[in-house]
Amino acid sequence: MSEQQRLIMAVVLSAAVLFVWQRYFLPKPAHAGAGDGGAAEVALLLDGGAPASAQLGTALAQAQLVVWAVKPQVFAQAAAPVADLPTDPARLREMLRDRAQPRLQAQGALVLLQLNSADADAVIRQGLEQSEDPEMFLVLVSAIRLARDTRYNEELIRSLGRGRATERSGAAEALSALMDQRLAARLKLIIDDPRADARVRLAAIGALGRSGRRVAVEPLLGALESGDEALRLAAADALAELTGWRYGPDLAKWRAWWERHREVTPERWLEMRLDFQNSRVARLESELDAAKGQTVRLHQQLYARLGGAERLVYIPSLMEQED
Repeated sequence: MSEQQRLIMAVVLSAAVLFVWQRYFLPKPAHAGAGDGGAAEVALLLDGGAPASAQLGTALAQAQLVVWAVKPQVFAQAAAPVADLPTDPARLREMLRDRAQPRLQAQGALVLLQLNSADADAVIRQGLEQSEDPEMFLVLVSAIRLARDTRYNEELIRSLGRGRATERSGAAEALSALMDQRLAARLKLIIDDPRADARVRLAAIGALGRSGRRVAVEPLLGALESGDEALRLAAADALAELTGWRYGPDLAKWRAWWERHREVTPERWLEMRLDFQNSRVARLESELDAAKGQTVRLHQQLYARLGGAERLVYIPSLMEQED
């Protein structure tokens, strides 16, 4: 190997080592909204509409919009102030239709919710009812979710039967954030109705399970008594998501668990939920670290089997990968 070839190889290997270190070992800086998820969880878990919960929910609604299911980065940027943002509902409706500027779409949805006028309300309801523009629908339900605006519960419930899975999921996520005793009872009626579309019943179960609210337990226990196996399994998964316990579709075990925890205080319920979430985060972080390590080892094994010319091509292609 000539001196020039050795120099090229050294440069390539150095670049590869730097890339692997930056990708897998360099600590990532905390972003501005890193703590918002935990705060939102606290706001959603307190039962009974406590003043502290309402104040926290309002503060979060003013601070930023929820992560948009289609483009998660958009709502993280939507809280940034924008000069000369219109307050005319007609202009804001056009902003919602501007797919080329998703950040302005998100901000337009937030402004519409804050206007609290008849014209703005009409624009929002029309956006939730239409089916031609799924992105407009998703940006509106995401704004409603963080703002915790209950004016549009009926539109969201009807949206559980939409044809697109992303729209059904978006509506269910919004309903989970708005969950209270009345909404839980409304979803229970849908779940118990054998004439209702199966997709709607399953989406209602999912919304209850992701709500984190104690009022969701009774409707899910009722779903475990359904004669439909798909509903029973979905209810078991939802209860596991809600409580952190996994008893499968065993109704007797779930009822015994509920008898032990039915009378816990809101603070104790919150502690239980946070313990569950902390354990889940620790498990996922451990699995992620293991996956990263396995990825590095696989790249090392593949690199060792390549010839000199193939290595020169492989390293630049590896550095272009985002994952």
